[in-house]
Amino acid sequence: MKLRCTLKKAVAVLFPFLISSHQLVAQDFEIQLSEKLESQSKFFNAGAFVKALPAYDGSFIAMFTKPSKKRSGPDEIYTLMSFDGKLQADKEKDLDDLFSKDGDLLDFVRIENKYYLLTREVQWKEKTISVYAHSLDPVTLTMGNPHTVASFDISNDEANIDAVRSGGSVPDMFNVGIIYSRDSIKLGLYHFPRAKKKKMPKTMEFYVFDKQLAKITYKNFDFSVPESKIDVNSIDVDMEGRAYVYYDLYEEKDTKDFKREDGEKVPSYSSHLKVFNGDNYKDILIENDRHYIKKIIVGYDAADKVILYGLYKNLHKGNYAGICRSDLGNGDKSSFSYTEFPQELLDKLDRLGEAKNDGNKKGIVINFVIRQGITTNLGNTHIILECIKNADVSSSGRPLVKRTYSSLLVATFKANGVTTFTCIPKKQIGFFSPGYGTVYYSHSPIKLYLYSFESAYFEDRLLLFYNDDEDNLTLEEDEKPDAAKKVKKLVFTCAILSHDGKLLEKKIAMHSKDYDGFITGSDFFEIGPDKYAIFAFKTGFYKYSAKLGTLTIK
Repeated sequence: MKLRCTLKKAVAVLFPFLISSHQLVAQDFEIQLSEKLESQSKFFNAGAFVKALPAYDGSFIAMFTKPSKKRSGPDEIYTLMSFDGKLQADKEKDLDDLFSKDGDLLDFVRIENKYYLLTREVQWKEKTISVYAHSLDPVTLTMGNPHTVASFDISNDEANIDAVRSGGSVPDMFNVGIIYSRDSIKLGLYHFPRAKKKKMPKTMEFYVFDKQLAKITYKNFDFSVPESKIDVNSIDVDMEGRAYVYYDLYEEKDTKDFKREDGEKVPSYSSHLKVFNGDNYKDILIENDRHYIKKIIVGYDAADKVILYGLYKNLHKGNYAGICRSDLGNGDKSSFSYTEFPQELLDKLDRLGEAKNDGNKKGIVINFVIRQGITTNLGNTHIILECIKNADVSSSGRPLVKRTYSSLLVATFKANGVTTFTCIPKKQIGFFSPGYGTVYYSHSPIKLYLYSFESAYFEDRLLLFYNDDEDNLTLEEDEKPDAAKKVKKLVFTCAILSHDGKLLEKKIAMHSKDYDGFITGSDFFEIGPDKYAIFAFKTGFYKYSAKLGTLTIK
């Protein structure tokens, strides 16, 4: 089944609320599961868990997808189900008329105490993408009439239009990005047209809205530079409604990374941050000191001041040598500071095949990506990286991608200027079919949710949840982790880190053998104080059973 919902978990970097700090330690986890939601004879017809939001008096609303029975239109529909505090299903509503074949769901959101389904629709006659907000009553699950909150011009979207005419998916081609401030009060929407000719100027259109979905900012911005010389890396909105666009400006076309100076390869691009505040904006040049700056995210300190975090290389074909950050300042120029990965960390990752500990390629492999950033009220910031490797394979003539989610790396920048690095080895392998969206696991198909990780902050501890092989809990320093592939040995693990980023212990939050073989995915959603909605499932020979559950941190 192909999921077309563009929710934040796919690619999002998270800078949530500032987290309060206490002296207690996370001691225990409580897992509760509902009755079976469905049990179908064919796995490929089973639905998928998308998201959950808190409702009222301990209840919550969950969103799923399930196959559409209509011969035309989307191949799946979205369904809402409400659950009470005892995990009893209350109401259910199919959203089969939410959008047409030229539309898609952007997100299911709660802004303060109001609930919305945000959808997009391509209007071919008007040559626009319209974004609609459908209000939702959390008690009855009834929806109000949709109203248009944004409209994007696609008259210059020749490349995307041609792609659709050649058989491409409308939602995939005409992407609308969605971002939230870390207090979830401000909302940003943006779209980048793709001109057919790369010599055409790069443009972007974006909106910023307040908690009433009233427009704060609208810009149809022209970078005045050809499409081929601009690479936008990160976009964010702060709690005041200011928008930030980080991009690289290249000297050569087709975003060529380097040029030669005095016989050496040096970066051929400069790094910039555009800051939009209402009708005003400014451009900040961030000098790179001949380092190759990559994978920048926009983060914040405890005072909500913007800080950029990223990875850097010393050589064009080198690995990542460390983490860079920029405090920006108040002028139109800034610079990065650089923190090298310590030798002890590189030695450990080298043994895992995820770094080189010496030579020209010294550093962590370029498969590492920054997944999340979390800032606490102590002034510490945790930057969480994950190593993700893709390899093309084939099965019976069908293209497959082997995707390996391996080690987590936590870099903790403390208020006193000291940085702590902690590595958490793991290994999760899945096979993804681009044409079908199906993941195969240990010769049985299951959902992609088993892979990667999820984070939470409890008291003064950073908690990282992920599925792992039980034997990896007692892994020796020089041992490589076993792949998490045997259901009987699969454990939903929590790595507990101190406020300064040091690993305290690993604990089992859920063992499949204690829940009749049900395993839980790595995605969960907060539905109350220290309480999260989880999705549990079990597969057999062409059978699939699913339950919804809660994880409570104590």
